Formats: sequence, C-alpha cells, structure tokens
Amino acid sequence: METVENMSPIDAECAPAIAFERIVSACLDLEWQIKPRISPRGGRVAREPEHGEVD
Repeated sequence: METVENMSPIDAECAPAIAFERIVSACLDLEWQIKPRISPRGGRVAREPEHGEVD
C-alpha cells in the first residue's frame, strides 16, 4: 500500500475518501454475514448456504 508521500497530489487528496469507502464496504460485508436477510415486506428471505456452511 502506498504512503501519502509516494502518491500523486490527486491520489493523496482522494485517499481519505477511498479509505472511508473501503471501511464502509467491509462493514456492510460483515453485517450481511452476521444478520439474516430480511425482505422489504418483513418476512425472512431464504438464502443460499455459504461455502462450507451446513444448511
């Protein structure tokens, strides 16, 4: 991973936004692993078992 000193000025300016986007993406991935999926109508949605997960 590059340090800010090695980045172009534009990349260095965007670095905080890119880091934030990666953190949010990781949090959403984790949330979907922890929470069961729920449909917009309030009922549970059947989901495919994860690789290695027993149904």
